[in-house]
Amino acid sequence: MQNNNRGSNIPLPHTNKKNLRGSLQISSLNIRGGGSSTTRDKWGHLWQIMRQNQIGVLTIQESHISAAELLRLEDTFSGRLQILSSIDNENPNSKEVAFLLNKQLTAWKEAQGIEIIPGRALLLCLPWHNDKTLNILNIYAPNASTENQTFWTDLLRKWQADGLPTIHMLLGDFNVVEDSIYRLPAHNDLQGPREALANFKSHFGLLDGWRRENPDIIFHTWHQNQRDIHSRIDHIYSNELIYQNSCNWSITPPPILTDHDMVNVSIFKADIPYIGPG
Repeated sequence: MQNNNRGSNIPLPHTNKKNLRGSLQISSLNIRGGGSSTTRDKWGHLWQIMRQNQIGVLTIQESHISAAELLRLEDTFSGRLQILSSIDNENPNSKEVAFLLNKQLTAWKEAQGIEIIPGRALLLCLPWHNDKTLNILNIYAPNASTENQTFWTDLLRKWQADGLPTIHMLLGDFNVVEDSIYRLPAHNDLQGPREALANFKSHFGLLDGWRRENPDIIFHTWHQNQRDIHSRIDHIYSNELIYQNSCNWSITPPPILTDHDMVNVSIFKADIPYIGPG
């Protein structure tokens, strides 16, 4: 874990901050492993899609990279990417969340990472316009229902007790479906995990921007095609202010071999009007 500053309120240094663009694209993807010899080529494809689509921040889950592999990646992409990663040292070949920061599009030198739960939750504090800081929590929630419920409950307790920075955006692989229509075959997840997630989101006033933009569309982000099972478990949530200054909420095919789709949004300065295509 780099730039770890657990529990601080981060007054970020903003000296020598680069001239930021008026908008920032943020994307999230569960890459289903990227630390072995057979999955190592995923990183080049991830950088390519970031460059082509002008993605400033890519959050990934299940990267499965060791500390040595992280050093190799940092050397390979030293002029292009800053990688902030959280590894569970007790289970280094599972879990893991990371931020990939496009050095051309972000104030990466001043960015800070706070490890909340090793391998499961990593907070990015990224300098934004008007001397503001954008706080983004990247999560990979447990799959088992009881553990999933405990995960959200523990996260909320940490914020209530530790004075952590307020979350503006929450994204990642949630491993829980809030509404049965986003499961195929349709069924409700257990109430405990859904309520625990709802309580966590409510604490920060977070909303599902994609669903607000697409209330009548049913879409899934995770696919087990052999058994014809699909669910929408990958999300980007934001507070109302971020949502009001956002556009292009989307779900897109992944650029690498994985069973998840990529979720995306663009946010922009409040004083810059959004001009759509055409």
